[in-house]
Amino acid sequence: MNASPQHNITALLDEAALRHPERSALVFGTKRLTFAALHAHVARCARQLREHGLQAGQRVIIMIPMSAELYVTLLGVIRCGAAAVFVDPWIPMRQIAAFAAFAEPAGFIGVPKSHLLRLLQPRLRSWRSCRHGSLSPGSSAPWTSSRPPPCPPRPPR
Repeated sequence: MNASPQHNITALLDEAALRHPERSALVFGTKRLTFAALHAHVARCARQLREHGLQAGQRVIIMIPMSAELYVTLLGVIRCGAAAVFVDPWIPMRQIAAFAAFAEPAGFIGVPKSHLLRLLQPRLRSWRSCRHGSLSPGSSAPWTSSRPPPCPPRPPR
């Protein structure tokens, strides 16, 4: 499926950011992101993903715990027209490898701990990857291989 931003949930985010920029879009405990802030983070994420080669129709493994960062990442992937594939890091490594072989992902976005799983499994080492939260505006990321899709900067706390 090659969804464009005009035909997916990110179009609703665009509209909400224009109509209600200061309203809360995401609330996690004491963290709050307005529609304007969420829109900005998602746009930056999608731009960085595209700059690093993510294309519409590709799949990306995501291993990020439930958080505002997860939603920013998910919406960034969707804005690109790509598909997010969620993997539970608690399942055995052999199952993760089998699942990943079936999903044929173009890349991997995860918290640092999840990269240990990727690096320990030979079949997963070749994935383009990033450590979630390793990018902030204007910085470079410590990639583990060439031209990986990046992860978005962490929303403000």
